[in-house]
Amino acid sequence: MLVAVFGGKLQGVEATYLAHKAGWEVRVVDKNDQVPASGLCDSFVQADVTLGQDLSRVLADVDLVIPALEDDDALSCLTRWCREAVVPFAFDPDAYAVSSSKLKSAELFSQSGLPVPLPWPDCGFPVLAKPSRGSGSEAVEIFHDF
Repeated sequence: MLVAVFGGKLQGVEATYLAHKAGWEVRVVDKNDQVPASGLCDSFVQADVTLGQDLSRVLADVDLVIPALEDDDALSCLTRWCREAVVPFAFDPDAYAVSSSKLKSAELFSQSGLPVPLPWPDCGFPVLAKPSRGSGSEAVEIFHDF
């Protein structure tokens, strides 16, 4: 089985590792050829899915596409291309709407009785502030006082 993992940063590394553990061959696709997952995959293709490039050569022999990115434009393009190429796409837009939002995720966890960090001002310093959307450490700030 050949899977195409779109996105080669942290999520791509995780998806590539797990796909290999499942015994699958992995092709990583990313617009940057210097992403960490490019060194873990069986094949690598440099492509920006948002530029309207023809991905038929990338998807021709692929059995499954796994998105490992949080870019709405790229996810829309991949949804369209996978539908046209009749390639299964491991993406659930409803689940993504919750999991990509820290606020929506915290609400779901709280409703499910799972512990969540206390929001400001109920928590004490230091306060870790992250944007509601996005992943990694982009735009993360730590506040030690007012």
